[in-house]
Amino acid sequence: WALALAAGAALLAAFVRTVPAGPFPPLAAAAAYAGFGGIVFAAPAFLVAAALLLSPVESLVRRRFIERARARLAEVGPLVIGVAGSYGKTTTKAALAAALSGRYRVLATPDSYNTLLGVTRTINELLTPEHEAFVVEMGARQPGDIAEICDLVHPEVGVVTSLGPQHLEYFKDEATVVRTKTELLRALPADGIAVVDADGIEDFAGAHDWTAPTTRVSAREGAGAEVTVTGVAFTGEGTSFTVRAAGHAFLALTTPLLGRHAAADCALAAVAALQLGVEPAAIAAGLAKMTPVPHRLEVVRNDSVVVIDDAFNSNPAGFSAALEVLGAFAGRKILITPGMVELGEETVAAHRRVGEQAARACDVVILVGRSWPAEFMDAILAGGLPAESLHGVASLAAASELLATMIRPGDVVLFENDLPDNFA
Repeated sequence: WALALAAGAALLAAFVRTVPAGPFPPLAAAAAYAGFGGIVFAAPAFLVAAALLLSPVESLVRRRFIERARARLAEVGPLVIGVAGSYGKTTTKAALAAALSGRYRVLATPDSYNTLLGVTRTINELLTPEHEAFVVEMGARQPGDIAEICDLVHPEVGVVTSLGPQHLEYFKDEATVVRTKTELLRALPADGIAVVDADGIEDFAGAHDWTAPTTRVSAREGAGAEVTVTGVAFTGEGTSFTVRAAGHAFLALTTPLLGRHAAADCALAAVAALQLGVEPAAIAAGLAKMTPVPHRLEVVRNDSVVVIDDAFNSNPAGFSAALEVLGAFAGRKILITPGMVELGEETVAAHRRVGEQAARACDVVILVGRSWPAEFMDAILAGGLPAESLHGVASLAAASELLATMIRPGDVVLFENDLPDNFA
């Protein structure tokens, strides 16, 4: 088949080269394209044809891959805890693994393996009979993605982190974000456990269409949530906070992770762990021993400079939290960022807000690339940062070169967000 397709494409290219231009512009264009000699024309045609032929095979392999994971899950039978949301999924997943470790032998999906095939691969390659709990991060780019993962793993516990205007380029509106991220909760059994962050665009205060009992967690006093996070304090070494229910403190916690959002994510994990029977002391010990999640407010120190690596991605809430963490350090503060993407109609307003905050928090700002709106720079200047302290460069490499010319002992540098090539 492959040889026949390649030969046919080559013959077609040879034929096209004999057609005069004149009245057949498409053929003339094809002739010009084929002028590099059959192979140039044949290669794309062969690849398209091969992809069409292999598609059923790929689908079959994919189904078998997923069914093998389904069988492995049924064989091992771990307690499955799902984590969904707009912000903080990976941190909450890590916090859950730490908090549950005092009672369960835990497997969590590694890194950001949060798609159906990423979860499937984790099950097939890493899940063993010794695992008693399986923490699954669930990402989504379109409605139905999380439901598809739930159909594979059948979660008994669902944790939904803060919901916000992330990936609006895909979801289009906040209502679709909420509906998609809460697919996890609709997949829970009636006797399951739902723990949700009530401080995002959805406060979960009204009626909902899932049956599992729901515990709301909030950092806002008076929000009416069942659990409140209070007393959040952080330094360059970590974060401390208290978790309260019905006005009474029942957990005083610390974690090496930085920022208010880290406290919120760890509180969600603590509440879920408590409901799963983990002793409070074991929860506290697990969270205290956490290691920072790579590229998520990860602090790197050398003899004279502190680097805060928050380059995995960014969103309005995370950007604001990172600037707040930056303010907890002594020294001259430098921000390097390409801004935020995939915010849809919120793009300008979100950049204005963090731009004003950056002007207050930073001594130097270096903007990378051209993905950010002009209002971002305007807000930074309007917020009071001197024009000579605001720089724009074309690439991260250029930003690093500029930084090398100005860095001095005692500086603190925040790298906020990274971008794929198509956003540079």
